[in-house]
Amino acid sequence: MQNSQLEIYPIETDYRPETDHTYMSDQMIAYFQNKLISWKESLIKSEQYSVDSLADISTRENDPLDSCTNKEINYPQVACIKHKKMLLSQIDAALANIKNGTYGFCEHTGNPIGVARLESYPIARLCVWAQGQLEKVVNMNSRAFPRAQNFY
Repeated sequence: MQNSQLEIYPIETDYRPETDHTYMSDQMIAYFQNKLISWKESLIKSEQYSVDSLADISTRENDPLDSCTNKEINYPQVACIKHKKMLLSQIDAALANIKNGTYGFCEHTGNPIGVARLESYPIARLCVWAQGQLEKVVNMNSRAFPRAQNFY
């Protein structure tokens, strides 16, 4: 996992991106970059704690049955660690988009994603319309063969 080479930029303490009249102004970019870096640092700290606790538990038992039991008990933690790694990857992608000037714009349409959407989910890559279209396609594909699920 790579550390970001980006630094936190000073912004006005009372800055609110929703009141900025220029979409993806320097101030807005700095705001979202700081938000992403803070989120990344928080995830890295919590991930290290989770990995350390798993390593501690896994070294306790030599019996294969006990080891399997520990793996089953730890499954939620392992799933959480995998999710955090996926989030870290998406945060790195968002920080790369900041560097190349494409952050805040939909990868599908090129339209602005929107400040409200980025405020709630700063790693968003699609605008609301494109995300809705993607979800429709995924939903249609998952229901394409409903009887086949009961066949096997």
